[in-house]
Amino acid sequence: MTGDDDDIWRALNDARGREKDAKPAKRGNSAVIIELAKLSPLDYEKRRKEKADELGVRMSALDQAVREQQAHSHDEASALPHWKVEPWPDAVPGAELLAGIRREFEKYIVLPAGAADALSLWVLHAWTIDAGDISPFLVLASPTKRCGKTSVLIVLCYLTPRSELASNISASALFRYVEEMRPTLLIDEADSFLKADEAMRGILNSGHTRAAAYVIRSVETNGDHKPKRFST
Repeated sequence: MTGDDDDIWRALNDARGREKDAKPAKRGNSAVIIELAKLSPLDYEKRRKEKADELGVRMSALDQAVREQQAHSHDEASALPHWKVEPWPDAVPGAELLAGIRREFEKYIVLPAGAADALSLWVLHAWTIDAGDISPFLVLASPTKRCGKTSVLIVLCYLTPRSELASNISASALFRYVEEMRPTLLIDEADSFLKADEAMRGILNSGHTRAAAYVIRSVETNGDHKPKRFST
């Protein structure tokens, strides 16, 4: 049984726990939830009462379990292939890990002195970002075009968690994407549009310190405009 099955089983039992004399839902019921989550809204409406009776839960509990499965399926579908990373089964010495990361950069890129060390430390920072309150930018600069900045970003893309390499992004898309996907955002050709975009620079700068890493925007909800806080 997968962790997804456990989540579904737990959601059903949590809902049933509010009912008197409720019996625990069977773990095999997760297959039913997955099947229902794939249905169109109309087909699901036709079958929800029958399946709720079959599982022995209220229809509201079934609706919740199906919504959670649909959200999980959407997240899985949205994930890029290189986001799927399995933790190493044993403890890894930090010095050996950093040396290995450095070798990857030196294998593909000709770098100035100290750059491989800085890149390796920033990769490690990206994986451990929740352990600190400050997040430094990694800014790549070169004396002329075609010096390898994009190549460095491509290597970073495969070494950092949930990385997204974008050649351009708007200010409004930036904080929404960060809020939803929690990516390591790698922006290529940033100098071509950042200098003239004060809003974009303000949003990026806000992400430097965890306590201030938020923007507030007006969002329409059921015809009403309400302020919403977005993480940066």
